[in-house]
Amino acid sequence: MVYVGLWLALPSCTGLSGPRRYYAAGTSDTLDNQRTHVLQGSSNIIWDSTWSYAGRITIPDRDVWAIDSTILVLSSGNYFVYSSWDGNYQCLFISALLTPTTVGPTTKISTPTLSWETIGANVNEGPAPLYHGGRTWIVYSASSCAGTGYELGRLELTGTDPLNASSWTKYGSPVFNSANGCVG
Repeated sequence: MVYVGLWLALPSCTGLSGPRRYYAAGTSDTLDNQRTHVLQGSSNIIWDSTWSYAGRITIPDRDVWAIDSTILVLSSGNYFVYSSWDGNYQCLFISALLTPTTVGPTTKISTPTLSWETIGANVNEGPAPLYHGGRTWIVYSASSCAGTGYELGRLELTGTDPLNASSWTKYGSPVFNSANGCVG
C-alpha cells in the first residue's frame, strides 16, 4: 500500500489503554529503510478518532529495518514484536514496550532454520499473538511470500520471561501451508 509517498507494511492497530494506536512500517525512501512508526487516535473508538503522528519506534540496540510489528500483551507487561534482518535471515525480535513509542533492548526469538521456513528466502515475518486457555503463541509467516512455499509457523511462550529466547518454543511443522498453486 502506498499513502502519500509513504510505504506501510502489515499495520497493527491496538488499544492497550486509552487511545487506539496504529503501528506500521514505513519509509519515504526505498523499502530497505523501513522503520516502525506509530499513529495515535484521539479516542479508543477507531472510527471516531482523529489520527496524529505519535513518533517512530527507535530500537536502542538495533535501529535497523523493522517491519510487521505487533503488540504482545502479557500479565508481565506489553511487548513489541517485529521482523528484521540478521545477516541473510529475516528473524523475529521482541522488546519490552515501555511507552507507546519507546521500547527497551531487543532479543531475537526466532530464526528461519527449518526447511519450510527457507523456501525462496530465509523468512520469519508477520507475527501475530494468540491467547487461549492460559497459553500464548506467536503465529508467523515463513519463507518467501513471492512463491508457493509461504507457510504459517508458531512459537509458544513456554518459559516465564518473554525477553529470553529460551522461553520460546518453536514448533517443527507449519500450522498452514500454501496449496493448489496459491502464492503468498
